[in-house]
Amino acid sequence: MPVRKRKGKRGGRQGAGTGRLTGRQRAFVEHYLVRPVASEAAKKAGYAEGSAEVAGSRLLRNAKVAKFLATAQKERLERLKASADEVVVEASRIGLADPRRAFDASGMLLPIQDIPEDIARCISSIEVEALFSGKGEDKVQIGTLTKVKFWPKDRALDLLARHHGLDKPQAMKLEVSGPGGGPIATTDARDLEGYTDAELDQLEAIERARESRRAAAVAGSDSDREAASSPETS
Repeated sequence: MPVRKRKGKRGGRQGAGTGRLTGRQRAFVEHYLVRPVASEAAKKAGYAEGSAEVAGSRLLRNAKVAKFLATAQKERLERLKASADEVVVEASRIGLADPRRAFDASGMLLPIQDIPEDIARCISSIEVEALFSGKGEDKVQIGTLTKVKFWPKDRALDLLARHHGLDKPQAMKLEVSGPGGGPIATTDARDLEGYTDAELDQLEAIERARESRRAAAVAGSDSDREAASSPETS
């Protein structure tokens, strides 16, 4: 009698070991990227509402799901960084744009296809209005009026200032130094070198006389104040 061989169990769900996610796992990652709440992402991915919380927690611990999610988050951050850089570049265009480049030498607006790319991106709207003369059957078009509106520079410059930290008060520091960054050289108001001893004695006597006069003046002022503050006697 032939022996019937027993089939072994499969090594897991279909796709296991291939490094790919199942449809529901991929849906979970996509919903989790939009709103990082595991239970909600699991429900939206098709898991039963009663077990969504457990399923979401289990999916976050799944090695393949975690790797796929980390890669998707990294790519998303790179896209966001690129978008932020593009905003700064666009603000620079608007803030530093020269509107004269949209016109020719005679002052006429260039055809839209000939306006330089960086200037064209600074234009928020272009309105073309036909101009007519006469009325009724005599009404004829005599020209057109073109209105060009640029994005406001002040908002763009404000964004750039905040981006570069220029909106914060800058502390000012003043340093005074001599040649080559060294100390400032000072000299006495009177260069006494070359004076004789007799001349130095005379200068010293003059200085003492000045000090005496200053002291006498101070003493006189003090006496006047005391006399003014004392009560009168009869």
